[in-house]
Amino acid sequence: IEIHRYRKASRVIETTWKLFPHPDLIKIYKEIYKKEKPNKIQTRIVSLASTGLEENTEVKLALAEANYLLGRIDRAFEILQTVVDVYLDHRAVALMAKIEESRNGPVSARQWIEKLDQASDPSWYCTICARSHLSWITHCDGCGDFDTLRWTHSILGDPAALSINS
Repeated sequence: IEIHRYRKASRVIETTWKLFPHPDLIKIYKEIYKKEKPNKIQTRIVSLASTGLEENTEVKLALAEANYLLGRIDRAFEILQTVVDVYLDHRAVALMAKIEESRNGPVSARQWIEKLDQASDPSWYCTICARSHLSWITHCDGCGDFDTLRWTHSILGDPAALSINS
């Protein structure tokens, strides 16, 4: 991006997203297209996220946020409901609060705001020992195994519950 190879950077993001959706990819994608109108950027994100991985949490969150920003509040709510039914993702709960506030006012958003304390953010977790890491590294600091970190929510520290598609 720094050398203005936006088209190539965009293709790399799109290819990588199809393999492993991650919120940092969306941030970079937005940076690539920052000069475009906001609606055009969100439409690009909907297109990016609609690549066959719709059950992936990161895909759902990207779609929900883009739909919300495009004014498709009901669609964003439907998508987020499928996330919070599984676990309380901090980003999903915060967006649910915004949606409820826009639909029914600040009082109705309170239930979601109160859930923010219970919500969690995903992290890099080892599929062998369930140790959390702030960033991806080649070998787990806990067990030393190679290439075992996955971006997901820890489900009660159960390594068997961790999945690349969580």
